[in-house]
Amino acid sequence: MFASFYEKQKDEISKTLNSILNLEFIILEEKEILRKAVSTYETTNFDLEDSFNLSFAKSRKATDFKTFDAKLQKAFPG
Repeated sequence: MFASFYEKQKDEISKTLNSILNLEFIILEEKEILRKAVSTYETTNFDLEDSFNLSFAKSRKATDFKTFDAKLQKAFPG
């Protein structure tokens, strides 16, 4: 979504998001999950939303993950 809406490349989006997440004065409850999501986003064909959902589910040790996206389902270790 970000890439098409803002007409930016994936690496530029990742770099910007990582820069924001590295700011000490920004406090986010799920900062580490967001870091992992950005990393997944950088290294896969998943969009940022799917990367976050996958990272969130893994962080909560979910045993089940439902999606219509077969590639995303395969990435879930469950």
